[in-house]
Amino acid sequence: MNFINKVKSKLVIFFKIIINKTKALIQKIKASSAFKKASIIVGKIIVKSKPILHKLYIVLIPKSIREDNTSKSKIMMLLLFSVYFLVVQFLLVYGAIFIVVKSGGKSFTLPNVEGVEMFTAFNILQKEGMTLQVQSHIFPNSELGTVVVQEPKAGTKVKRGRSVSLVVNMSPSSTVFMPDFTGKDYNEVMEIITNDIISVIPNLKILDHVSTYKKGVDDNIVMSQMPLVGEPVTLNSEILFTVNEVKTADTVELKNLVGEDALTSIKYLEKMHVLVNIKSMDVSDTNMYGKVLEQSINEGQYSIKELNGITLTVANDLYNDTKIRTFKYSVANDRVGDSLMEVTLDDGNGRTTLFSGTVSATYNIRSNYSLKGTGVITIFFDETPFETINVN
Repeated sequence: MNFINKVKSKLVIFFKIIINKTKALIQKIKASSAFKKASIIVGKIIVKSKPILHKLYIVLIPKSIREDNTSKSKIMMLLLFSVYFLVVQFLLVYGAIFIVVKSGGKSFTLPNVEGVEMFTAFNILQKEGMTLQVQSHIFPNSELGTVVVQEPKAGTKVKRGRSVSLVVNMSPSSTVFMPDFTGKDYNEVMEIITNDIISVIPNLKILDHVSTYKKGVDDNIVMSQMPLVGEPVTLNSEILFTVNEVKTADTVELKNLVGEDALTSIKYLEKMHVLVNIKSMDVSDTNMYGKVLEQSINEGQYSIKELNGITLTVANDLYNDTKIRTFKYSVANDRVGDSLMEVTLDDGNGRTTLFSGTVSATYNIRSNYSLKGTGVITIFFDETPFETINVN
C-alpha cells in the first residue's frame, strides 16, 4: 500500500504541474497580439455570417427532420447541425489565423537609395530587415559605386523582410569573393591580396591587423578575417586580419622543475604561454607521486618561442590512483556564432572546472588536470550538456 500511495502522490504532483503549465501556456497565447487579432476577425465574421448560417441550416437539415417534433428527429437535427457548425467554425478560425500570420509586421515606406553609395544603401535597407539582391552593371553617366536602380521604387509600402533588388554602377568583373586566409602566414596573405585582389579592385582599405596570442600556433599566422570566406570584396571594402603574434624577443627564466608538484609546475609554465605536454611514468618511490621526474628543456633563459612545447615526465600516484592527464578538444567547424563553453570533470576529488569561456567554430582547447581514479568530463554549450567523455 505504501508503494501504491507513493505512486499516486507522485502522479498527482505530475498532473498538477502539467495542468499549471498548460494554463500558463493558454494565458500566454490569449495575451499574444496574433490571438487578439484573430479573435476580433473571427467575431466580425461570425456576426456577418449568421444569416448565411441560417440559410445553410435550412439547406443542410432535411425538412422532414426540421418539422418533426419527436425526440429522435430533434437529436438527429442537433447532431447534423453540430457537425456542420464545427466544420464551418474550424475553417473560419484557421482562415483568420492564417490571414493574421500571413500579413506579417507593419508596412513601412521604402526609402530612396538611388544615387547613394552602395554600402550606405546596404546598411539603410538591412537595418529595416530587408533582403537584398545586388547586380552590377556599367552606367557611364552615374557615379561609380552608387545605386542606380532600386526595385520596388522609393515610396512603395512594403513589409519588412521582403526582397529589394539593387543595381550598382560597377563592372561585374570588379567583384572578388574573399578567399580563406586563415592558417596562412600573414606576409603570404598580403602578397596574395596585392597580386590577386588589389590589381582588380585598387581602392581597397586594408586595416592594421589585430594581434593575438594562442598557444601551439606559429608566429605571424592569420587566425581570423573580415570579410568572411565567400563574402564579396568590392569598392571601398575594408579588410581586417587577426594575426597570432609570438613575442620572440621576450625572454623568461626557466627554473628547475624536477621534484616540484606537477600541477603547480604546469600552471607556472602556462602563465608564460608555454605549451606543456605530459608524459606519465609509474614509479615505486611514493615520495615522488604527482611530481615532475624530468623536463625536456633544462633550466636557463629562453625566448617564449624556444619554450613552446616543453614535455614534463610526471610520476603516477599509484597509491591514491591519481594521474596527470591532458584534455584536448576542437569545437566543430559547423557551429554557428559564439557560444559559452564550459568543461567540467567529475572524479574522486569531486567536480573541477577544466575550461570556461566564449568559443566559436574550430576553437581548440587544451587543459592539463589531475584525475583521481576514473571520471567523466562533461562539455556544456550555453549551459546545456553537449557531450560526455569517460576518462581513466
